[in-house]
Amino acid sequence: MPLSPQITLLSLSSLLTCLPQPASAQMGAPTASNSTKRIGNEMFRETYRVTERGGGLGVMVDQTVIFWVSSPPSAHPRWIAERNRRLDNACGRSEPGKGCIATSQIDHDWVDSATCPALVPSLNDLAQLPIPGFAPPASVNFSFASDSSFVEVTGSPRGQAGIGARIAYGEYIDPVASWWRHAQINLQPCFKANI
Repeated sequence: MPLSPQITLLSLSSLLTCLPQPASAQMGAPTASNSTKRIGNEMFRETYRVTERGGGLGVMVDQTVIFWVSSPPSAHPRWIAERNRRLDNACGRSEPGKGCIATSQIDHDWVDSATCPALVPSLNDLAQLPIPGFAPPASVNFSFASDSSFVEVTGSPRGQAGIGARIAYGEYIDPVASWWRHAQINLQPCFKANI
């Protein structure tokens, strides 16, 4: 995979047919074709999607987090983050005489902006990320191996919310990976098994 950030601008219909389905989708995660969802008694619309895959040193993650906003739009919308995550650790625990024991953890949990004041500021931080342009053909023929996960975020580009355009931006390092690392730290205390 390339070291440089990847950016694409797609129509909504091409996005729905082009996005690879993560392993977490096989665990019951919503797929890209589910643009609306009933949660409790309210309808919500998918607004952002974060996928993180990969890792290294014996720790691998495969997760999809979908950020839903209440629909129809209101002055004070309710935001929900839905996470489907699988975390595999080659040495998740150890026992005397047995050494490392591999572990696997699967989570399906939620964050609600009604009870988590960190959710909306984390999304506001996302909107501040600098998004680069496309690389020229001469510089796209580069690959490398990484022991960090690849993070990709998908959402509406500035000025085109509601028009159907979607942008996907992914990378191993700054700024998307750093934003996601900080967002997860801020949101971690808010994840609950039920909403």
